[in-house]
Amino acid sequence: PEEEPLIPLRGYAWSGGGRRVIRVDVSLDGGDTWRTADLDRRGADQPAKRAWAWTPWELDVDVDDLEDGDLQVCCKAVDDSYNSQPEHIRPIWNMRGLLNNAWYRSTITIRRGKNGDDVQSENPRPPDGVAATEGTPSTE
Repeated sequence: PEEEPLIPLRGYAWSGGGRRVIRVDVSLDGGDTWRTADLDRRGADQPAKRAWAWTPWELDVDVDDLEDGDLQVCCKAVDDSYNSQPEHIRPIWNMRGLLNNAWYRSTITIRRGKNGDDVQSENPRPPDGVAATEGTPSTE
């Protein structure tokens, strides 16, 4: 059998306060549905209340599950106190711009060749209407 073509999505997450990241959720449709990413054990196995390092994560997406066009990719982290990043920074924004990490968002464009067997993805870019510097996400 022929191998399914995969697109790897990778990033890193951090919580703060020494709390471990226990889950990273990734959406390919702007937040309507979510998939759970695999956490790198080196980050996920940090001691409780002493988790000061980034936790790398990875999710392989089957190309056959994707349609041509723009994917609105979002990701959010959950820590061991079950804190989760909010959808937007508006409710938590502050004058100094600190501690306002919302869902990380990016748009990836998928294009297939004429036969459908050549799949290309363009580099991520911020979604329409979102400035590249709007908040500093803790998942990328």
